[in-house]
Amino acid sequence: MGLFSRKPKGDAEAWYNKGVLYTDQGDFVNAMKCYERAIEINPNYVYAWHNKGVLYTDQGDFVNAMKCYERAIEIDPDDAGAWYNKGVQYSIQGDKENEMKCYDRAIEIDPNLARAWLNKGVLYGNQGDAENAKKCKDKAKELGFHDG
Repeated sequence: MGLFSRKPKGDAEAWYNKGVLYTDQGDFVNAMKCYERAIEINPNYVYAWHNKGVLYTDQGDFVNAMKCYERAIEIDPDDAGAWYNKGVQYSIQGDKENEMKCYDRAIEIDPNLARAWLNKGVLYGNQGDAENAKKCKDKAKELGFHDG
């Protein structure tokens, strides 16, 4: 599952918050409708774009998910969660170079984003770089990430 943003902002806040509630309840159809309504009201509502992308990812629609993360980043280039999730999309597509760039950018923005450190460590491990893999995974643990 992707990293959801819970920060409300702007006139579309009620629809966004309703979407978060639906997401928490596992009702992704209604959650998507709410995020789309929030975006209709405020096309620059970065958190709605971000969460819409996560829903697309969870549905296996990686093309539309990537479009949502790119739009979120276009609106707010410092949205670490969108960069992280864009990295996950690249991982799914097998584009390891861009995946690493996205995790690096997410960590640059938010050095405490444990999931980005963990995924970066996994990527290093898959590339045979055990030393950097361990460093990144240790950093994720230091930041409180516990698998399982």
